[in-house]
Amino acid sequence: MVNVLDPKLPSLASNAAVELDLLINDAPTSLDAVRQLAERLRETLDNAGLDQLGRRLQVDTETETILGQAFTHAGDDPSTILGDLFRRTEVIAQQLSTAEPHSEREALEWQRAFCLALSQSAAAYRQSIFDVRPPHPYRR
Repeated sequence: MVNVLDPKLPSLASNAAVELDLLINDAPTSLDAVRQLAERLRETLDNAGLDQLGRRLQVDTETETILGQAFTHAGDDPSTILGDLFRRTEVIAQQLSTAEPHSEREALEWQRAFCLALSQSAAAYRQSIFDVRPPHPYRR
């Protein structure tokens, strides 16, 4: 599941972007991070049997915000992003899980842009939360 406060999310999304970049440039890559990110996105929306409202209630607003920002920064239309957030997340999860060397270059570039934007948005959000409530100075 995508958790915006997960310290590994920005690096996982960044690693997925790097793997997609290698794939675009015909370099060998395992696509492990791409598959892991796809699985996390799918788990976020894996609410079989729930209608659209049920799904919306299961995903926290922080995650909605970060996913929305990632789609917007990757070049999606910001005026329709909230209405299509779940559908677009399902689509990108499917695209990431099926990425391969013979995939269309434009699709791979879009996926790379989304992963990079997700990494940046998650890192920025996490930093803003910790700026508001810094950790106790005597705790690690």
